[in-house]
Amino acid sequence: MDDIILHHPFILIPIIVIVIIGLIGGCIYCLCCSDNNEYGKLNINTGEYDNDIPEVRISTSKTLDLHGMDANNAKSELEWFLERKEQERKWCNGSMTLTIITGKGNHSPHGHPVLKPVVKKYLENKGDTHNVDPQNTGRLFVQLL
Repeated sequence: MDDIILHHPFILIPIIVIVIIGLIGGCIYCLCCSDNNEYGKLNINTGEYDNDIPEVRISTSKTLDLHGMDANNAKSELEWFLERKEQERKWCNGSMTLTIITGKGNHSPHGHPVLKPVVKKYLENKGDTHNVDPQNTGRLFVQLL
């Protein structure tokens, strides 16, 4: 083997290329399937960050926190988040469990949840499997298959 490398060093080039492609692919996979959080202000219409709109909490992880939003903004965020995660799930070739935080409604008028019914109805209409977290009723788990 050493003689082959000494007399034909160009044989290492494909090996090096394959290793580099594997490393890049692994990094992309980690970005797709990791649980790192990143929050910012996102304009739903343009898909760009914008300082002139209220803070929107979109996560690069598998969690979407809708606390403090009105029902219309929450639905828009949920649609965008689920679409993005569905694309990631397809790219990663597997199922994905997401967490949607709606809150329990403790700070809503009359103490009733506003966001959870909106989110549940949207998920049911879309046909996504979801469950309320039994330990925290302000959190839903969504299974993308």
